[in-house]
Amino acid sequence: MSKKVGKITNYWNQAKEQIQNKQFEEARVTLDTCLLILALATEGGVEILDKVRLDLWKDRIWLLLEEKELLL
Repeated sequence: MSKKVGKITNYWNQAKEQIQNKQFEEARVTLDTCLLILALATEGGVEILDKVRLDLWKDRIWLLLEEKELLL
């Protein structure tokens, strides 16, 4: 039985898989989608997505973008 996770976790896992498969442009787009989700959640006053604080999600995504040199 698979563990049910939310949209941000699904995109996060997809981006990590894309990086592992050297699909860097696709990973960048996926991580940009994560940032959009986080921006909308922040604007809506949400503090937690998929049982993780928004600030932690933001840190994870920005660090991965920087680490893999995916920033434009």
